[in-house]
Amino acid sequence: MNFREWIVDFMGNTKSSNDKDVDTVVGEIKAEIYYKELALYTAITLIANAISKCEIKTYKNNKEVKEQLYYTLNISPNANQNSSQLWHKVIEKMVYDEKALVLDINDKLYCADSFSTDPNPILGDKYNGIRIDTLNLNHTFKSKEVLLLKLDDIHLKKLIDGLYEQYGLLLSYAIKSFKKSNSIKYKLKMSNIKAGDEKFNRLFEEVIKKQLELLEIETLLNKPYDSCNAILEIHSGAGGTEACDWAEMLYRMYQRWCEKKGYKIEVTDMQQGDEAGIKSLTAIVKGINAYGYLKNEKGIHRLVRISPFDSNSRRHTSFAGIDVTPLFDNEKIDIEIKPSDIRVDVYRSSGCGGQGVNTTDSAVRITHIPTKIVVTCQNERSQIQNKEKAMEVLMSKLYKLEIEKRNNELKNIKGSLDDINFGSQIRSYIMCPYTLVKDHRTNVEVTNVNSVLDGNIDVFINSILKEG
Repeated sequence: MNFREWIVDFMGNTKSSNDKDVDTVVGEIKAEIYYKELALYTAITLIANAISKCEIKTYKNNKEVKEQLYYTLNISPNANQNSSQLWHKVIEKMVYDEKALVLDINDKLYCADSFSTDPNPILGDKYNGIRIDTLNLNHTFKSKEVLLLKLDDIHLKKLIDGLYEQYGLLLSYAIKSFKKSNSIKYKLKMSNIKAGDEKFNRLFEEVIKKQLELLEIETLLNKPYDSCNAILEIHSGAGGTEACDWAEMLYRMYQRWCEKKGYKIEVTDMQQGDEAGIKSLTAIVKGINAYGYLKNEKGIHRLVRISPFDSNSRRHTSFAGIDVTPLFDNEKIDIEIKPSDIRVDVYRSSGCGGQGVNTTDSAVRITHIPTKIVVTCQNERSQIQNKEKAMEVLMSKLYKLEIEKRNNELKNIKGSLDDINFGSQIRSYIMCPYTLVKDHRTNVEVTNVNSVLDGNIDVFINSILKEG
């Protein structure tokens, strides 16, 4: 079997090898490889994001503690990476190399780009020839100094095949359609996609662009609280009944958008309008990066239309205000206590005495240097017990402080909407005398107003995210 025959056989083509040239077959393989790579990268990103959002708990003396190790595992493993970035690299190495080596260097975690293994079933394996980015390490690490993660190929294959099936569906159907109809021959080149049929070429390019755009947008959602659920508030403004009806139309628009995104929207408060629509509404939008997507919807939205409430069918202008804030989950507040941030003093207890209570330096005073919070404990019999109790009290105080900080941040984020009237709008929806939706911040325009009101607002959301 020559190379050309092998390629045709690899593709599972039932037609004669003469029906296709090598460039065509190779082009098809390139296309499929591209989709598999795209699916693979998506799988890596999904897994890494899932791991980074999980809390890795740390324990000491069978008690949960949040000290340096906790901070390293969950927040900042090293000076150049956050938890999500490290796990993305680890998963990527496991996928492509079937294993990943995580090193502990001066209480910081790093994932090796390459390494060599000296196997030793008795004394334990050793790892050398380690490279991290552009840095080559001369040190040899023992098994107990590293974390070696290996891949389960079977489970990963199922995941990737499932993703590939979804991403490659359109391409597969298109290829099969061309084969059945005996269409003219075409070539697929990833550097410069060209095909004999313009329709297929256009569809293929659209799929590629869409997937790349989704990945691009996901990378932009890296600001504080972007991953949070969102609190969406809608307030009618100038325009009376018209404005109340407009507020309800906006609520329907965001409902439809949530449905398309797979998000859940739950109304927590609603005040009906006197005649129609709603005066105000508060809802919680639940979904990955809900706040990140919706945060730039905050502002005044203007509607121009022929009023359905005006018997003379005159044109009216209505306004509604949108406010978006992150929904904090206080149960997932991570408290960072660095060893360098605390000072521990021990002294003799001053209690009423007892066996060992006031005869040794068992009392503990912990000072949290950044906040100047001081906690003491002297009720337990041992210094270790008192220190653990004091750390618990300190954690509680820092937790309360963090909640207060978040509440203040929420007030700053929320701010106050401008007067809900003409001149302060971020977006205009014009239905008469022409049809146009224009975002005044990016100048992005869409002529199909009904489509936008049906929830197709990603063009506005994505454009403002790209502008930063």
